[in-house]
Amino acid sequence: MSVYRLIYISSATTGMSPPELLKLLAIARERNARADITGMLLYRDQSFMQVPEGAEAAVRSLFARIERDPRHENVALISRGPVVSRDFADWSMAFRDLSQSTESPVPGYSDFLNIPFHQISFWRQPSHCQELLLSFRASLA
Repeated sequence: MSVYRLIYISSATTGMSPPELLKLLAIARERNARADITGMLLYRDQSFMQVPEGAEAAVRSLFARIERDPRHENVALISRGPVVSRDFADWSMAFRDLSQSTESPVPGYSDFLNIPFHQISFWRQPSHCQELLLSFRASLA
């Protein structure tokens, strides 16, 4: 089966408390497991960055649902397309709340941790989004 991946950023219409984020994450993990979607979700200061990966129809359906979700605004597609393999195959949805992070910045990526997700640099170079998401993969293993 081919793998389809997209990366998007969005803003939450209201701030989300840690319990609200955990509830959202539990629902997302359950839905993603049923649809065989894996990926990573980052949250910081009312902003999301997510990379879902799986069958193209399933990933596109997920993204369409997110675009219609009233909890999201300013949804921006950063990149999409087929890939050779999944980067987050072990997680129905890995998660990191960067606004609650007490960890020191990942070496070589400290600038990423301070750039707002809607910053133009992410739009111009989608590889920055992929690098940021992958920088957390090792820390979750």
